[in-house]
Amino acid sequence: MVRDRETGKKTRKANLDVEFTIQVLAAMPAYDVAVLLTGDSDFAPLAQHLRNSGKQVICVARRQSTGLALVNVATTFIDLSDIRREIEKD
Repeated sequence: MVRDRETGKKTRKANLDVEFTIQVLAAMPAYDVAVLLTGDSDFAPLAQHLRNSGKQVICVARRQSTGLALVNVATTFIDLSDIRREIEKD
């Protein structure tokens, strides 16, 4: 829990990034390609580690809301805008 200093209100602190990263690293022997459905550049170091370990990293996200660091480190970047018609429900 995190307490707002001004209001005193408590909110939950998400640690999904850390949990996800640990799971991805633990499962590395089981895959050759990692597909990240995020534009969060916090995952750029994870993507870099995967690349350095010989894995392909495909990042799928909206380009306008994706951190440049993640785009640059991914093996392949797929902009959701480019594939919208293919994946959008009719």
